[in-house]
Parts: sequence; structure tokens; C-alpha cells
Amino acid sequence: MVDAAFEVMNAQLVAGIPKWAMSQRYDIEAKVAEADVPAFKRLDTHQRNLLWQSILTSRCGLKTHYTTREVSAFVLTVAKDGTKMNSVEVSDEDKTKFLEGKTYSPGAAHLQGIGVPMARFLRSIDSITHSLVVDKTGLNGRFDYDLKWDRDWAANRGSEKEITDPEAGITPFKAVKDQLGLVLTPMKL
Repeated sequence: MVDAAFEVMNAQLVAGIPKWAMSQRYDIEAKVAEADVPAFKRLDTHQRNLLWQSILTSRCGLKTHYTTREVSAFVLTVAKDGTKMNSVEVSDEDKTKFLEGKTYSPGAAHLQGIGVPMARFLRSIDSITHSLVVDKTGLNGRFDYDLKWDRDWAANRGSEKEITDPEAGITPFKAVKDQLGLVLTPMKL
């Protein structure tokens, strides 16, 4: 919940969380006053996250600060032949109902998205690579996609060699390039 509220897309960006915070689970019930429901429904994800930040700091006593340190990351760019991402129009009603589009993971090595904004797509790729993914595509709007890679990739997860190794099979890196026309390049930030 802290990651979502503060829009932290990768756990390696958060330092100093006590061990109990990674294992303890809590039920948090928040209610919106009836008169505020229409305004709440119009809030975008960032605006809702600001509300969660306020709740976590004022009601739960959470204290945070920002610092700079080097982390491993990937930069996402458009491939030489152009993107294969399907740009879609989303109705205002669906934008309100599905702020972040719809994502599915029908299998361990399969990710589908419908009407997904690029920021949500990046979080999905981030969760697969376990590294921060920085968007340098210049793509805007919402997208549909269907991404598939080899199931046995998980056994070798995290190796930068597999990005260019022809023996690695269809890794998420290769799938992103071949199926979506996007390139993930390793870097340090």
C-alpha cells in the first residue's frame, strides 16, 4: 500500500523499511462521505494516491524522506521498426471506471492489457523484470497488448546476459521487442 500511495514502482527504490512491515498485514477501511463520492470518482490515480499518503501519514504515523542513490534499471524505448503497441480510444465512462485500464496475467508467462496507460504498462514490466523501468518511448494514450514469453525464463531471472543471448529462448526482453516493438536496455540510475 505504501508503494502504491507514494507511486514507487519498484521495491529497490525504498530503503529502511523494518522487517515487520514486510510481513505484517492489516485491514484498512476507508470511507468516502456520500456527498464526496461524485468528486472522488473524478480523481485520477495520482490524486487518489495523494489522499492515501495523507491517510498513511496522519492516521498511521508514517514518516518518509527522499534521498538519492544508484539503482539498476531498464530504459524502455521504441524499436527501430516502430512500436507494435495497439493504441486505443477509451470512453470517458471507461476512463472513470478503469483508471488504469485492465491487465490480466492468464499464465505465468503471459500478460495482457486492455486500454492500459503507459505508466501502468511500465509497472507491469517492472514487476516482471524486478527492476525499475524508465519510459523513454514518447508514447502517450492507452494501449492493448498481448505479451508471451517462455515459462522457464523464471529460472534464470535477472541476468542481463539473457537480453542478447540467443540461447535464452523467448525472454520477456525479447518478447517486448519482437511482440510490442519496444526495447529494454539496462542502465544504472
